[in-house]
Amino acid sequence: MFKFFFALVAITTMISMSFIGKIGKIDSYATEKFQPAPVMIGSDGSITFPGRMPKPEAVYEMRRALKMEDVEKLNALLFENQLFVAPSN
Repeated sequence: MFKFFFALVAITTMISMSFIGKIGKIDSYATEKFQPAPVMIGSDGSITFPGRMPKPEAVYEMRRALKMEDVEKLNALLFENQLFVAPSN
């Protein structure tokens, strides 16, 4: 009886983990579509996008966050638009 119960639990676990794994799988087309892009912030507060350009509203909000020195808002906007701050030489 114990072996039957153990086998039943093992089979159920494998099936459920397989199903959950398929739900959380990231497709290859999704990763190519949303690659992070760099943002360069100048010493005077200018923003340049050497990669892809985000929406104009996002650019306006980023410039506003830089002007107001709101780091939390800027980080949230960067994360939301799949951007990262690149070092500038």
